[in-house]
Amino acid sequence: MATLDKNSMEKLMELNVKIAQEKDLTKKIVIISDAIKKIINVQRCSIFVHDKNSKSFWTVHADGISYLEIPDDKGIISKVFKSKEIIIDNNAEKTSYSIKNVDHRYTTKTILSMPILGFDKECIGVVQLLNKNNEEGFSKKDIKVLQFVINHFTTFIQLIVYDDFE
Repeated sequence: MATLDKNSMEKLMELNVKIAQEKDLTKKIVIISDAIKKIINVQRCSIFVHDKNSKSFWTVHADGISYLEIPDDKGIISKVFKSKEIIIDNNAEKTSYSIKNVDHRYTTKTILSMPILGFDKECIGVVQLLNKNNEEGFSKKDIKVLQFVINHFTTFIQLIVYDDFE
C-alpha cells in the first residue's frame, strides 16, 4: 500500500468526513473527484464506467463536460480498461491517444489513466486525470496516491455501476 505524505493524509481524512456526511452516491463521486484534484494537483478528473451492453464508457463524473459517452474501442481509456495497466502520458499533445471532438476547446498536456478494479478484480472503469499543475508532469508518487484513493473509494463507484446496470 502506498505511503502518503502528511498533507495528503490530512486531505484524505477530510475526504472521509465529507463522504460519511453525504448520502447521495453521485455527490460522493463528485467529492472524491474534487479531492483527487486537490491531493494530486491536477486540472481535471474524470471517472468512466464501462457499459457492456452498449460497448461504451460513460462518465460518472467529468470536469468541464456534463456527460460523455465513448466507444469502448477508442482512446487511452479503452487501452487502460483492456490491459488493466496504468498509463502516464506527459506529452499528450503529441501522442495519438486523444479522441477528436471530445472537448476541442481544452488542451490536454498530461494524462494519468488508471483502471478501477471491482471486488472481483474485474475492471469496471477508468479514472483519468488531466494536466498536472507542474512542469514535470505525472510521477510514480501520483500513481501511488491515486491508487490509494481509488482503492479506498472503489465501493462507491461499484455501487453506482450496479445501480445503473443491474
